[in-house]
Amino acid sequence: MSASPARQARPTPRRARQPHKPDEAIRTFVRILEQLEAGAAGLARGSQQPARAGR
Repeated sequence: MSASPARQARPTPRRARQPHKPDEAIRTFVRILEQLEAGAAGLARGSQQPARAGR
């Protein structure tokens, strides 16, 4: 008698916010990397550029 109610009571959680198109996720990742590089270059030059984060 192998009763495992815990496995049936808890279904496997799925990620709801996962991009369907992988190229869209890659584009977002590249955009973030470009912003980080631009910020690092601005800090290296000593000039403070206004942050363009959409928050």
